[in-house]
Amino acid sequence: MKPDLTSVREDQPIVIPTLFRAKIPRNLSYPIGAEVVSECLLSVPQFFELKLVFFSSKFDVGVRSGRYERHEYEFLRVEYLNETNSGENWPISRLWGRPAQSRWEIVVQPVPRGLRYRIKKYIIESALASMNRWLVDRANLERRGRDVLAFFYDEGKEEFLPRTLSVLEPNRPRRIARRQSLQSDND
Repeated sequence: MKPDLTSVREDQPIVIPTLFRAKIPRNLSYPIGAEVVSECLLSVPQFFELKLVFFSSKFDVGVRSGRYERHEYEFLRVEYLNETNSGENWPISRLWGRPAQSRWEIVVQPVPRGLRYRIKKYIIESALASMNRWLVDRANLERRGRDVLAFFYDEGKEEFLPRTLSVLEPNRPRRIARRQSLQSDND
């Protein structure tokens, strides 16, 4: 259901609601804000179902702060969740300690402050367009399971890595439709 937009001023942007914004250390920064994400995704069919989360796991802070050998980390994802939990397949993993989830959700994760500009540029020039296509392709998705498009940055290789994870139940004819078909055959 789309909300009534007649009361929204023309000069006021429509912004995806933010469900949660985690506090992060000073050496980290969220690479993109809600207004830019909203502006780029305004045309997708699920726009009014989307929720935004700015999330930082206490387990990831060390990775993003350069205190561990692994210098590859996720900074953005869009997720479809229907009666399931978030991804469990490495490198797309469950975001531990994350608040309750919505069916369509965008998660922004912090990056080292020194890389913020580079990652933001990639998000604007590439990731948001990929997310837009991904959402449009799944406009009528109703199956149980999860589907994720996530974006990673590998500091060692200095490259961006989009990754997907899809664990959706197969399409099956509904039992009601099958029963109706059987009843009409018997009549």
